[in-house]
Amino acid sequence: MDKQKYVPDQTILEMFLTGKSRLNRLRYFKRVMVLVILINLLNLPLEFMGIDVNNPPLAICVYVVINFSLFLLIGYRLDVRRLHDSGKGKTLAVVSVIVNVGSIMSQYVLLVAVLLSLYILFVPGSKGDNEYGPDPLGDNE
Repeated sequence: MDKQKYVPDQTILEMFLTGKSRLNRLRYFKRVMVLVILINLLNLPLEFMGIDVNNPPLAICVYVVINFSLFLLIGYRLDVRRLHDSGKGKTLAVVSVIVNVGSIMSQYVLLVAVLLSLYILFVPGSKGDNEYGPDPLGDNE
């Protein structure tokens, strides 16, 4: 069987929304940083509106829920691809989403979310091709 060649993502949708193929640590880190900056920019207007956080208007609640859902969806897709690079499946990415949602309610769960995120970031990718696709580092090992 011929060795597959890694093809980098070409579009924004491929970069952030596909759950297929693999994502190495550097590309994962860069995309997570773009996601964090984007979400913060989307939430920036809320900082200047002087909203009572104990009794926000419904429109603001909907806006925040949409932003958080966007963050979870894209974060999940990036986590799946990063875990694919290490030869692991989607299960840990699902756990990551659950923990991230739970981190809103508890500082202890937030600590677990941070540790899990660090694991996903730093776990080495499997060398060579695996069941999820060609090695994103190619011959640069």
